[in-house]
Amino acid sequence: MIAGSPPIGYDIGERMDGVILSGSAEHILICEAVKDKINGTVYSQAATAIVRLLPIYKLSDMGVLHVTIVPSNIDTAAITRGHNQSDYDVDIAIQKRLDDTIETGGKALMLLVQEIDESFRRKQLTEYPAVWTASRYKTIYDPEHLETMRQFTCILTLTFRRIA
Repeated sequence: MIAGSPPIGYDIGERMDGVILSGSAEHILICEAVKDKINGTVYSQAATAIVRLLPIYKLSDMGVLHVTIVPSNIDTAAITRGHNQSDYDVDIAIQKRLDDTIETGGKALMLLVQEIDESFRRKQLTEYPAVWTASRYKTIYDPEHLETMRQFTCILTLTFRRIA
């Protein structure tokens, strides 16, 4: 790296702590802020979130709850001559192989998903200047995973807006 140049992978964009960030670098920071919010909130079940770019697990590891945060889409548009509006989608996968009945275990995990969703609604992230604008359930639960692997899988997508 040339002295004084931004780290590889960073692009011209908003300055944060003296480093020039691209949309994708901001996306990771938003994912980290989402992780910190989940890990700092008490839900009906203990949930520890992690950020992963490649969220692949072995079925044998799915006996414990996995809350995985993955950066998804970025939509950016000019709103004035000097400002852009960027919407960052963050996928949150909630997964666990069920020990108890599908009905009991699945309903308890659906409650956790709802609690995570509601903890972000109409709020700004504490760790990063972006505000929640939407929630979408790509999959409320995956029936195929339940049937073939007894694994609950839900993908909740949260959208956060940043104007810079």
